Amino acid sequence: MANLQKPILSILLLVSATLTVVIITLLTVDETPVSRLYTLDNLNFTHSGEHGLNLTFLKLENKNKFSFRYIENPSHKCHGTAFLLIMTVSAPANVQARTVIRESRGKIKRISEREIGQIFVMGMPDNNNDLGRLRSESTSYKDILLIDFTDGYRMLTLKSMIMFEWFTEYCQNVQYMVKTDDDILIILQNLISFLKSAPSTGFASGFLRQNGKAWRNTKVKNRASITQWPYPMYPPYLAGLAIVLSRDVVIRIHDISMYVKMYHIEDVHIGILFALLGITPQHSTRFEIEEIKACDKLCCRGDMIAIHFGRAEKLQQHLKDIKFVNKTNCV
Repeated sequence: MANLQKPILSILLLVSATLTVVIITLLTVDETPVSRLYTLDNLNFTHSGEHGLNLTFLKLENKNKFSFRYIENPSHKCHGTAFLLIMTVSAPANVQARTVIRESRGKIKRISEREIGQIFVMGMPDNNNDLGRLRSESTSYKDILLIDFTDGYRMLTLKSMIMFEWFTEYCQNVQYMVKTDDDILIILQNLISFLKSAPSTGFASGFLRQNGKAWRNTKVKNRASITQWPYPMYPPYLAGLAIVLSRDVVIRIHDISMYVKMYHIEDVHIGILFALLGITPQHSTRFEIEEIKACDKLCCRGDMIAIHFGRAEKLQQHLKDIKFVNKTNCV
């Protein structure tokens, strides 16, 4: 009996030691990626970006958490193996713009074996009748992320930060995100081709504004007082018509945004976060803020990815024209 007890005791000791190692490993391994370990102590607000800006006036002493509910949540758009998610900023009243997109690029689900998801993002309308119509639209198309705050132009920065939060939470397998507006022509074939050769991490690209001026004129829509922004120029930022981000950049923007006061100009705010993160956004001539520079009546420059049309009606007419002549690109 004594001889039998010895090997049993040895086995029990071995199992016990193995379990101890496993438990210690589980307790000591931090599953949070290093890039997400942001605190007020390791963020450099005093010397940010290539120009070494002091941004301490934007620092929040307490971590800000976005606590808005999703009234409509198309999280299924991120399930599976989606390569790209296009998040189109819209407004509750822009039904025609959403219809134009659904009937054009919205029909495309896959290009070159890359899956593409597309959703619209907006806040709440200011009356119950419009809310009922919007929720009915969401039920029909299942492509609306509806956030529980009243929509409006001055909410664009908040809307974008919540978009990044939503993407971080629900789109864990999506490699790239495009944030765009509902009056932008996105040529998906060119976009996918562009992304196939793009870096998988640290990537931010679009129409880059260098040395963007901080306007003081009170008649300018996006003016900034000295208190709001004490410098004559902004750090480099990507114009809001369409920006392309790799997944890790979206996550890093979301994480750092909790420590930074929201700037009222949305694309500038993202540029400020780039500066704090040490991310250098890349300019691409394939993004254009003026459609007249990239398109004529019947076609657009063949390599274009994103073109700003300004109004849904102009975009709709352009799509009708090129469909009539069966032509999408200039020769």
